Amino acid sequence: MRLADSLSLDDFGKGIFLVKETASNFTNTVMKGDFGLMKVLDGSEEVDREIFKESVGVGMPYYYRTPDLVAYANNKAPISTKSDVFQLGLVITQLFTGRNPCKVAPKNLDPVELEQLNIISGKLGGSISNLINKMLCTNPNERVSAADLIDPW
Repeated sequence: MRLADSLSLDDFGKGIFLVKETASNFTNTVMKGDFGLMKVLDGSEEVDREIFKESVGVGMPYYYRTPDLVAYANNKAPISTKSDVFQLGLVITQLFTGRNPCKVAPKNLDPVELEQLNIISGKLGGSISNLINKMLCTNPNERVSAADLIDPW
């Protein structure tokens, strides 16, 4: 199965884009776009929590919510780049299994719950599943960092 085939047309309206290189080049590129986070991590006073609480557009991402964003919006924890790692883990899971494991929540600020991951087959399936599990730890302190994800490569 080609990578782009694992994404439905609906996914392209949720921050995932398929880019055609040129007419003569049949290579496509799948790109992750903005998932709705609009917080600058500069240590300044956090005045944007209300936007996260009210939003299903700009602010709180509907399809790619993270435990970090929910905690931030509920005044329970600061936000960090590990939220991006969780979101990328959701996208990678969707690319390899055909579905986003994030359960739909009745309200934006409800806890983030994940469905059990489908088995990823193939020679690298176990390694890919292990990586995804590290990215989808609900506790950001236990979640792998972006630097640790890139380091082995």
